[in-house]
Amino acid sequence: NKDYDNLYTMDILCHGVPSQQMFSKYLEYIAGKNATDKNKLPKPVSINFRDKEHFGWTSAAIRIEFDNGRVYEGTLKDKDPYEFVFLRNVGLRKSCENCPFSAFPRPGDLSVGDFWGISRFDKTMTDQKGTSLVYVNSEQGKKLFAEMQKKCIKVKEMHINSDEIRNRIRAACPSNKNRGRFLKMVQNNSFEESIKN
Repeated sequence: NKDYDNLYTMDILCHGVPSQQMFSKYLEYIAGKNATDKNKLPKPVSINFRDKEHFGWTSAAIRIEFDNGRVYEGTLKDKDPYEFVFLRNVGLRKSCENCPFSAFPRPGDLSVGDFWGISRFDKTMTDQKGTSLVYVNSEQGKKLFAEMQKKCIKVKEMHINSDEIRNRIRAACPSNKNRGRFLKMVQNNSFEESIKN
């Protein structure tokens, strides 16, 4: 409850966070499909969502490198089960359903996230490498953003009605009606079996 000249806070424009238990089961399932030794599951050494180098920024994709040298690449188009569950809000945590930190006023001096749908407003800001959306929420945020701009490749100020933004900037985000059923299945069954059901 005190202002500090050298303290800056930032919050994230977040779709929601999946259940860790579900994600762990997913990794185990994918590791099993990439095992070279039937008695030993490989361990993931790198997990990358929206890998710009291999898929571009806008794709719903995951790339997992394992310690046995194998690489798994899954996309929504290829019916990757994690992408399927994530984008349909089936595996999100209950706390994400009505997150008090998602709506305005935002808690941070700056709010940052991927600018989904930027091409609808300005095609020149779309390069498939990613465009960030930044809300400046305070005087402290203005100071920090002025410093950040010096290191940015391209910055453009835009005044857009927040209802037109595709990012989640409201508290309510209803979970999928099958969420509870799915997460209960994941607790008691394999990931593959839960997805099929």
